[in-house]
Amino acid sequence: MLTFLLLLPFCGAAGLALLPGVSQTAARRTALSVLVAQFITLMYLATTIFDFTKGGLQLAVELGSFSELGFKFGLAVDGLSIVMLLLTSVVFCIAVLASRPEQAGGKSFYCFM
Repeated sequence: MLTFLLLLPFCGAAGLALLPGVSQTAARRTALSVLVAQFITLMYLATTIFDFTKGGLQLAVELGSFSELGFKFGLAVDGLSIVMLLLTSVVFCIAVLASRPEQAGGKSFYCFM
């Protein structure tokens, strides 16, 4: 689930960047739909899977071990970080809604959102 949340914005931005001739309105709708999908996934994660009564890291996922380099890559959330993820998701949705497509600077603006 955390891997999906990490990769969803990257896939949306890459898809938007690689599509030629996308209007600013279509780019805005695409960015908003990806951000809303991320928010819905976070809400599902926070309300059904995450247990706020437990302390410490939850939903830990180890994505890879690079022993020759001496580090591991993993993802996990705790009570504060899940709230911050939700807040960030809401702020980004509001930022896309508040932007006007004609003044946003093209589809690159929405790719970086």
